[in-house]
Amino acid sequence: MRRRWIGVSVVACLLGVSACAMGEDRGDNQHAHISGPTGSGWYPLSTLLSDIWLDEIAELDVTVVEGGAIGNIREVNTARDVQSGLVFASDFMDSIQGAGAFAGEPQENVKAIAAFYPTMWNIAVLEDSPYETLEDVVLHGADAINGNPGDASEATFRRFLKRWVMMRKR
Repeated sequence: MRRRWIGVSVVACLLGVSACAMGEDRGDNQHAHISGPTGSGWYPLSTLLSDIWLDEIAELDVTVVEGGAIGNIREVNTARDVQSGLVFASDFMDSIQGAGAFAGEPQENVKAIAAFYPTMWNIAVLEDSPYETLEDVVLHGADAINGNPGDASEATFRRFLKRWVMMRKR
């Protein structure tokens, strides 16, 4: 029952955003949701969400398309091909402020409708690694795989490290 309530509640919010973005003449019950790449953690979450919508709202047709956090905001903002998407909260804040990857280009046709899940950062090392703390990793120059340059994951990792350094200076 909880699954049904969550799915219906979220789709009602998303369709409200879609109606605002697309205008009242959109009567085809089509909804496109932009997610992450198929190998990401976001894609299966989006697929599960679309399955709930399809099970609970017979007249709705939902399509999940591949994307990426920063591009997802831009795509939803255009209101052309997609009506909702998953994004990082930090990128969303940049988008409405015209900062970061959106410097000088505030995205004015998007709004946040839900916090889907809290993101906890995990920093992992090999079992036999000499690194015991984050300080060890940073101070001894360990290699980090933090995402592709310019992607949201990479930008979020940089923000995290910048904040960590600021906190250590206190």
